[in-house]
Amino acid sequence: MKPSLFLSAWLLLVVSTTMIITTAKADHKIPTTFSAGQVASVGGLDCLGLVSDYDGASDGIIRLFLTCLTDEYQLLGVPQVDSNWIQGKIATGDLKSGETRLRFPLGTLVNDYMLDQEPILLNVESEVITTDYHGRVLQDQRQLTSARKIGTYSLAIIRVSSDGAGKRTTPTTATLQTEVLSTGDVNVRTQFSACSFNQFNLEPATGNGLDGGVATVATTVQPGSGNIDNGTSYQQFLAYINDILDQLFDQNGARNPADFVMLCLPPSTMSGTDAIGYFNSYLTVYNSNVCTYVSFGIHEIGHNLDLHHASDTLFTPRNNAEYADQVGYMGFSYGNIHAPQMCFNAAKSYQLGWYSSKTYTCTPSQCNPCQVDIGGIVSFDDANVDWVLMKIEDISSGEDYYLTYNNATGINQGTQEGANQVIINTQPREGLERDFSYLVGLLNAGEGETFTNFNGVPNGEISVEVLSIANGVASLQVSTAGGDCAVPTSGPTSGPTSGPTSMPTVGPEDPQVGGDPHFVTWTKEHYEFHGQCDLVMVKDPTFANATGLNVHIRTKLVRFWSYIKNVGIRIGNDVLEIQGNPEHSEAKYWINYEYQGELKTLGGFPISYHASSVSKSVYEIDLDSVYPNAKIVVKIYKEFVRVKLHGGKQAYGNTVGLLGDYETGKTFARDGVTVLNDFVQLGNEWQVLPGFEPKLFHALEKPQFPEKCLEPENPQGDRQRRLTESNISLEEAEAACASQLKDPLAIQDCIYDILATQDLDMVGAF
Repeated sequence: MKPSLFLSAWLLLVVSTTMIITTAKADHKIPTTFSAGQVASVGGLDCLGLVSDYDGASDGIIRLFLTCLTDEYQLLGVPQVDSNWIQGKIATGDLKSGETRLRFPLGTLVNDYMLDQEPILLNVESEVITTDYHGRVLQDQRQLTSARKIGTYSLAIIRVSSDGAGKRTTPTTATLQTEVLSTGDVNVRTQFSACSFNQFNLEPATGNGLDGGVATVATTVQPGSGNIDNGTSYQQFLAYINDILDQLFDQNGARNPADFVMLCLPPSTMSGTDAIGYFNSYLTVYNSNVCTYVSFGIHEIGHNLDLHHASDTLFTPRNNAEYADQVGYMGFSYGNIHAPQMCFNAAKSYQLGWYSSKTYTCTPSQCNPCQVDIGGIVSFDDANVDWVLMKIEDISSGEDYYLTYNNATGINQGTQEGANQVIINTQPREGLERDFSYLVGLLNAGEGETFTNFNGVPNGEISVEVLSIANGVASLQVSTAGGDCAVPTSGPTSGPTSGPTSMPTVGPEDPQVGGDPHFVTWTKEHYEFHGQCDLVMVKDPTFANATGLNVHIRTKLVRFWSYIKNVGIRIGNDVLEIQGNPEHSEAKYWINYEYQGELKTLGGFPISYHASSVSKSVYEIDLDSVYPNAKIVVKIYKEFVRVKLHGGKQAYGNTVGLLGDYETGKTFARDGVTVLNDFVQLGNEWQVLPGFEPKLFHALEKPQFPEKCLEPENPQGDRQRRLTESNISLEEAEAACASQLKDPLAIQDCIYDILATQDLDMVGAF
């Protein structure tokens, strides 16, 4: 990867310790020397890091820019870092656009919107920014759009009536209102609503200076030559757009009046690109007429939603593979106001989360293929279509497969590639600012595609076959090769008809939760929920002739993942709490809130305890007196807690909670009707509700409802990063797990836990 070209052109900044640079607005002064430990806005040393993308460069060089967004919405350039630096920090998890705050060292200078030092990256969770250096209360800028992929948000368009170069934006206010913000034709507003099935909606912003969502601004600042590869020109460009934004923001009390802002500049204000989007942010910038083109607007706001480009390994139109996936809007953009009418490819659709309730997660094996019918995203609201997306997770490479049927009808009738075919994308599972998706397969009925090195096995293959396509639905079979079958089968088996996960397991496995943490439901399906809070594993007020059963787990966050640190079990009026012990000595327990009290029975059922070592112990609650051969088993390995439920329908048939419905396996919300197939929604749904569920833990720990569960930096589990940082190889983890476990998904869970903890003995926790 080549660095950004503009770096070679930067001029040396003037060194001064007392100089104050004044912007075009007399009341905005930027001190050039920061004070150690100061937390403020323009005059402070903290700001929000934004990564922007330079779209459309014809030379094929990837350009990412780092910008410092102050708490007064001023944009300061950081010329000391290049694209390689930015991509490296994103890869290690140190930089997340729109979330990571930047701190600049003592003595950092500001010169015409440029900072002369490399930033220190902060952990934003420990930072609390409440006021700027004028003492005014600030809105929370630490996460601009992290949760803004679902909901209704305001959109403002700014046009320039005149500038220091004597130019103006070509489209009028009326044109922008009609072509971008109306509800009568295919445009940015209508197509976002259509593709999301009204889960992501943009409404014209209101506020001072806004007319139907459009603001007109005049500036005396010149935009420079427009060549943002040149340091001097980029410096002038930042001064230009800062002054334009200030005009509107100042009219609204130094606040941004909109959730998203499209800045529509005069023609050729930027050379080499027609548009810039800031990842996980609010701002997109366009050259004049392209801001009315539907594909340009959706593409750039897609960057605001943290989507990167859609690339193509099959074809390279215009010799630029970076944009060559033309299935959806994150590939090429087109010079049409109301066309093409399409949505997003499979990888981007998964990343947006709009179709999570109809997303099928496949974990195939040679002996247990996934066989499932997949419709296109146009069928999301069709009650007769169960699934519209498929995800196949590759635990070793960190790059997963995403499939959908690209049904070219209705809201997707203008798709430019793969019309009415099954499309296959790959994309790193984080989908961060550096992560392209790649189009790797276009299949018709009767066709297949095979990919090698699946799950890191040299001879391992994954095969995707399209068995048929009829009535907008494709029947798919996904299988792997390069491994032995745990239990031979006579043919393919079907995937689950509901629930958040994947394939049927081979061999019996008790419903349980433990480790990373991994949940195994009553129908033997596996899923994960990473977060920190108290959760309802199961509960049943009718248990044991209305004695009642409640089992709660308390999870602990460890940056990229979480684990179960406590379990609370209540039968009748008795409560047993068990906690793992990171000191690797005997586990801690409380009986009826008494630490290490007499441990004989719980609700009349006998309890036994056995420790095989200082780090491993087992508690068993024997339910045989009421439910033959049933028991609750708690296994402790160091600080990790695992809870298993042995027994059948008689014991657990009426339970509700995170293990789903006993008969159907459906993972219901608390209302017992709504099915939640997204594990993040499911976990938050079953957070313990004080006053509604009993108190099972001797002490409260944050968060407690109504505070939401804390999510890790990557809620879906950063498998790739664990492998990168691992001192234990994947092969070592596989060997350790396969030596003691038989079930393929249990082995996979075990591998995850070993790689996360860097402890081969974690297999003992299973």
